[in-house]
Amino acid sequence: MTRPSGHRLGQAQVHLDFHTPEQIGDVGEHFDGAEFAGMLRAAGVDHVNLFAKCHHGWSYYPTDVGRPHPGLTFDLFGAQVQACRDAGLFVGAYYTVGWSAGDLEQHPEWTAIRCDGAPQSINVDHDAAPDDPRPLNSWIYLCPSGGYLELMVSQVREIADRYAPDGFFFDICAGVPCFCARCRAAMASERVEPDEPGAVGAFNRRRWERALAALRGAARIDRHGRWGFFNGTTILYDDAHHVGAVTSGLASFNTHQALEDLPTTWGGYDKLPLRARYFHGSGADLVAISGKFHSSWGEFGGYKSRRALEYEARWMIANGARCNFGDQLHPGGRLDDQTYDLLRAVYRAVEGLHEFIDGARPDSNLAVCPSGSPDDDQGVARALLEAHREFVVAPPARLDPRRHEAAVVAGPLASEETRDLVRFSAGGGRILLLGDALQGWPENLLARTFGVGEARTVPADGDYTSFVGEFEPLGSGLAYNDEPGVRYRSAPDAQILARIHDAFFDRTYGRYCSHRNAPPRLDGSGYAAVHRYGPHLVAAHALGRLYLRHGAEIHRNLLWTLLAAINPRTTIEVEGLPPGGRVTLMYQPCRARTVLHALYAPTVQRGDVVIVDDVVPVSGVTATLRLRREVEAATHGDGALALVRHDDGTVSLALPTIRMHTLVVLTHPD
Repeated sequence: MTRPSGHRLGQAQVHLDFHTPEQIGDVGEHFDGAEFAGMLRAAGVDHVNLFAKCHHGWSYYPTDVGRPHPGLTFDLFGAQVQACRDAGLFVGAYYTVGWSAGDLEQHPEWTAIRCDGAPQSINVDHDAAPDDPRPLNSWIYLCPSGGYLELMVSQVREIADRYAPDGFFFDICAGVPCFCARCRAAMASERVEPDEPGAVGAFNRRRWERALAALRGAARIDRHGRWGFFNGTTILYDDAHHVGAVTSGLASFNTHQALEDLPTTWGGYDKLPLRARYFHGSGADLVAISGKFHSSWGEFGGYKSRRALEYEARWMIANGARCNFGDQLHPGGRLDDQTYDLLRAVYRAVEGLHEFIDGARPDSNLAVCPSGSPDDDQGVARALLEAHREFVVAPPARLDPRRHEAAVVAGPLASEETRDLVRFSAGGGRILLLGDALQGWPENLLARTFGVGEARTVPADGDYTSFVGEFEPLGSGLAYNDEPGVRYRSAPDAQILARIHDAFFDRTYGRYCSHRNAPPRLDGSGYAAVHRYGPHLVAAHALGRLYLRHGAEIHRNLLWTLLAAINPRTTIEVEGLPPGGRVTLMYQPCRARTVLHALYAPTVQRGDVVIVDDVVPVSGVTATLRLRREVEAATHGDGALALVRHDDGTVSLALPTIRMHTLVVLTHPD
C-alpha cells in the first residue's frame, strides 16, 4: 500500500458519517472490530475518518467533557480507532463545529445570531411544531466563541491525548457571521459598527481565526505529522457570491486542502477542476471528497453505480487529488456490504494510479482569475473543459507574464486586483474581460489599458449580438443574450468585432411580443459587444454565466473564439474528442514528467441527479502539446507512443483508445 510523505494521509479514503440522534438506541451493537477493519482493507481503503462527535451533539466514546450518546454502551470510537490502527489504516477524528443540536438545546445562548436577531440556520422553520416534517439538511449554527469554544477545545484535547488520531476533520467551519450578545460586545470593544458590512466581515474573520487557531492547538496539529482540516474553508465563494474563506486566510489553517463535491447534486462534474486549480496554485496537497450516495450526504440506502464512482475516482486523480468517498455507518455499527463491494471494485481499478498524484499540478500558460461571481467563473471553466484546453486558476496577484501568456477575468474584482491585472498587462500578458469584470475599475485604468469608458449596467430583459469583421463566421443572425451586456464607450482606436442590438422593449403586461422576448432592433445600439484594444479583448456580456445558466452554443463558440484570440499558443490542442470528454495535463517535477489524462464518460440528467450512464470507447484522438520542457518520450502502460516533432517546438501524438480514462506519461530530460 503506497503512502504519501508528509502528513499521514491515505490515497484511498472513506469519510464515515455517523450522525445518530438519541431516539435510536443500541448504538454499535453489531460492531465487530476485525470485520470492520477487514472490510475497509479488502475494499482497498487506507484511510478512514471516524466520528468522535456528530451534528446531533453526541460523542461516541466515554467523554469526560462532552456528552456520550445515551444509546452507547461501550467506547465505539476507541474500538474503531484501535481496529483500524491494527489493520494499518490511517485514522482521522471527525469533530463537528458549526452544528451541534444537543449543545444548542442545553445552551441556547450559544446560538449564532443574524443581524436581525433570528438564529443563523439552514432550512429551519423556527415556528415548526415537533411533529411537523423537517426539511432535508436542516440545522442551526452555533457561535464558536465563549463557553462553546471552551467546550470544543477541552474535548478536542481529550480526543487528541486519549486516542492519538493521525489527524482531525473539523466540520462546518464556513465562517457564518454572528451578532449574538457576546459578539456584539466584542464588536463594541473593537469599535466595529454592526451596520458596516466591511468592518463586520473583518471582525467575523478574526473571530473564526481565533477559534480555528484554538482548535488547531488543542488537536496538536503538525506534531508527528498529524494533519488538520477545517471543512468549509476551501470554498471559493461564500453565500453572498463573493470570494469567501479563501481570501480570509482560513484555508491557511489546513495542513492540506480537501475539496468536498457531490457532483451528482452539487453542481456537476465540472466543479472540481476550478477549485483544484486554485489550490494547486498555493502548493497544497489535495483530497477530493465525493460520496457513494446517489443524492446527498446523510442518505441511507442510496448507491451510485460503479461506473459513476470509478469515473469520479479517475477524475479526482486526473486533477491531482487523493480520493475520498463518503459513506454513512448504520447506527448498529456494521458496514454495508454493497457499499464496500462497490468501493473494492473502484479502488482496485485505480490502484496503480496513485503515483500520479503526489506533487502533480496543472501546467498551462492560460490563467482564469477567480472573481466575485461563481457562475461567471464556472461557466468559463466549463467552456475551457469542453474545448479540452488546460488552464490554471490564479488571482491577479499570482499572474506572471513569464508563466502565463493570457488571463481571463469573468466577474468583478477588488480594486487592488485591478492594479495587479494592469501590472500583468504591462509585463506583456494578454487579458480577456467579460461582462461584470468591467465594473469597479478606476476609470483611468480601464480606459488606458482596455480602451473602455463609461461602463454601466442597464436594466433590461436581454439584448442581441451581431458579429462583424473576423468574427462574422460565428453567425450572420442576431444572437439573443438572456442577460444584457454592460454598455461601454469604445476608444476610437478600438477594433469593433461584435455589436449590441437592443430589443424593441422589455416584456410587460402593457407591451409584449409572442411567447417570450421582443425582437431586436435592426439598427445597432451604438455599443460594442466585443472589441479589441491592443493585445486585449473586452466582451460586454457575462458569457461564462450565460453559458452555464442557459447553455446556448453561440455563447460557448464566442468564448472559444475569444480564448483562441488571446491565447493562440495553447498548451494543448486535442482533436477527435467530443466536448463531453475531459483532458488534464499534470506536471510532476519530482519525477520529471507530465501526465496527460483523457477521460470520456458523458453525464446525463436523471430527475434531480446527474449520473454517468454509458461509457463509450473513443478512438482516433490526437493531441498537440506545447510544453515548457522538452519531451523525451511518451508511454502508455508499458508501451511507447510515437511522437511527431514540429518545427514550432510542438509535439503531437495519437492517444490510445479512451475507455473511460487513458493516461499518457510524457518524460522530460533530467
